[in-house]
Amino acid sequence: MDPFELLFEQLLISQQGRRLSRHLLFEKHKRSVAHIITEQHNDIINASYTVTDSSPHSAKTPLDSLKRITLSELCLDTVHHGRVLVCRNIVKPFKMNAVQLIVEDPIVETGTGNSSATDSEVVADRLSLYNFVNFVGWRSDVSDCLPVGARLLIKEPYYKMAADKFPMVRCDNPGDVIILSNEQVDMPLLNGLKWSDALKISYGPVQAAKFESSTPDQLRFKGNEKVKHKEYASAIAIYTQALALEPNNAIVLSNRAQAHLELQQFRQALKDADLALTIEAGNIKTRFRQAKALYGMKRYQEAGGVLRDLLQANATNTGIQDTFRRTLERIVEQQFGRYKVLDVFQEARLTHPPRLDHADYVGPVHVVQVAGKGRGIVATQDVRPGTLLMCSKAYAIVFKEELAKVHIRHIDDLPMHKNYLSKTYLITKIAHRVQQEPWTTRELYDLYAGVDLPPFIDQNPEIEGSQIDMARIEGITLANCFKPDNDSWKPFAELMVTSEEDEVHNKLDGGAGLWILPSYINHSCVANAHPIIIGDLMFIRAFRDIAKDEEVCISYFPLSPYQERKERLQPRKFDCQCPLCEFERSEPAAKHTRRHQLLEDFGKLVPKIGTGSADMIPRVESIVSDLRKTYPSVIPPKTEGSRKKKKSPKVDLGTSILPQQFRLALINPLDHLGRLYLLHNHREQALQVFLELFGLMPRCGDMVQKRMGYALAISSEYEALGLLGTRNQWVDVSKKESELMYGEDEGEKVWAYKHSVRMA
Repeated sequence: MDPFELLFEQLLISQQGRRLSRHLLFEKHKRSVAHIITEQHNDIINASYTVTDSSPHSAKTPLDSLKRITLSELCLDTVHHGRVLVCRNIVKPFKMNAVQLIVEDPIVETGTGNSSATDSEVVADRLSLYNFVNFVGWRSDVSDCLPVGARLLIKEPYYKMAADKFPMVRCDNPGDVIILSNEQVDMPLLNGLKWSDALKISYGPVQAAKFESSTPDQLRFKGNEKVKHKEYASAIAIYTQALALEPNNAIVLSNRAQAHLELQQFRQALKDADLALTIEAGNIKTRFRQAKALYGMKRYQEAGGVLRDLLQANATNTGIQDTFRRTLERIVEQQFGRYKVLDVFQEARLTHPPRLDHADYVGPVHVVQVAGKGRGIVATQDVRPGTLLMCSKAYAIVFKEELAKVHIRHIDDLPMHKNYLSKTYLITKIAHRVQQEPWTTRELYDLYAGVDLPPFIDQNPEIEGSQIDMARIEGITLANCFKPDNDSWKPFAELMVTSEEDEVHNKLDGGAGLWILPSYINHSCVANAHPIIIGDLMFIRAFRDIAKDEEVCISYFPLSPYQERKERLQPRKFDCQCPLCEFERSEPAAKHTRRHQLLEDFGKLVPKIGTGSADMIPRVESIVSDLRKTYPSVIPPKTEGSRKKKKSPKVDLGTSILPQQFRLALINPLDHLGRLYLLHNHREQALQVFLELFGLMPRCGDMVQKRMGYALAISSEYEALGLLGTRNQWVDVSKKESELMYGEDEGEKVWAYKHSVRMA
């Protein structure tokens, strides 16, 4: 299209609200599809994102209370409350940041049976469906999700000017999109409507007539074929048609239960299996499906009872045996919090993406109102360091490896936080789970959704589930999501190998996940508990003594100097009252200013330090010395200056916060200084630095893993000095740190697994 013609079209639209012609709509659509194909073919990385000027809209009005509106009646910058758009898809849709298609109005028949418009006069426009498909990345054709000719009902459509300065219909909520099959559907909204002949699509007979010409067995066979092709939603619809003709058909009920299982719709699967068993109680296949549904709903005790009965009559059935074994493992996890953590690590490493099959566990904690904070989690009994407080499986999660499918270009041009893309896809996944499992909405919507949204109040407690509320889902996600630890389960050998593509995606995004119960845990910079994320499982353990009724806290971000922490907490309108923040708030402003300037000076030196030049050693030593002067004096840690000494210094295991652990600004410069010493074979100086670093680090936040690593580094330096007894003691310290992170029984196994390469 000529640039001047394009500019003229945009000017007309902005002034008159005029739509693009059908010809231009199709031209823009074809160009976009060609662009996607070209970029994917050339392996060009391209990130798509969208910015809206308002919160995503979700219709709250029931469909039968909405009145029809046409494309020609839509007004720009308007959400059409109380209305529903009836339209038809006339192109193969594609997906970038949303599913994009072109839709047209129906033709209204006159009383004489003639149409009120010709095909060329039928109004068409663009439709963008956000959060509509549950996969990441671009795709040039998604007609498998939304075929050409499909008729759509869009509840309360939003008509707006898109980023390209042309209008479009936007829908954020997948629950507001109703797709009508290519069968004739008898409903009031479609009365008197006719579709143009341009697509040459004829719609089938009324469903009642279809029932008359199809038997339940014929429909069952048709549904079975859909299952073979993994078209489970279509299979469910066909089985439902068969059950309308023969409600007590146990085979169809059982088959529909299996289709629901494939979609992880466990409650519907259990309902169908239970009903089928009232008709045919002894059906082994149906009982096995019942057990799988109970397993999926985390009702492991009940699932185990069903499987135990099945094994008595089917002792050699390997499928039942395997499911029973896994069920017993889940019962132990759910009731006692006993996890084979090393097995979980291996499972995460071998599963792509690492969505793992394990039970939730709730230990000696519960949710209460915390004074001045809202809801939080407190201990129900005295808790020792290393105690597992909870294990929670993600409600929804997006992994870094899934985002590798996203085409990324111009990383630095992304307008928001580097995790913007993962949070966008996470919102979509949460919306799809709400749509798929509506009974989970109450526990989801009960989470904090930001300062702009009031607490959720379910007006209809007797109704199972609630409508999808995209604004609330977005608020909950942004306020509560965690970043998965994509590398926590990998041995060092795997972490050392990275490709150029990995480097690009490491700069962009690390994924995002939402865990329900951990979302109630409040922040403290020097927290008494810490989350370890393996795959989609979050383990939270106490890292210090916690008294009964004491609040359990975790650190929401890596420990850093005071001003950085304050800025991170500002959007949450939260002032941390931890001992570290209170200490730093009490310091003179001049000390903060001086410390900030020294860290800026150090940051400028980092590229040169990275070259390994010995000239950097005195410059880093000077910065470290000046940083020490900005803190109150503390007694430096003692080290063994002679090989004749046999006793090692007493090691702080992080069970309390010590004065020297408030000196966070020293950690990064000291780390670089220690590496420089090692590089130039100043081993005793390096040892002194590593000992100081270990003493500086409280066991909280991102310091948890570092303490284990520095203890191991210290052991290596003592070994190099010939002090093998002290070396072994520090190896034990490193193992103890691992036990506190992963459990007393599993910690040493995980330690050996994660550090096998380094030890070699």
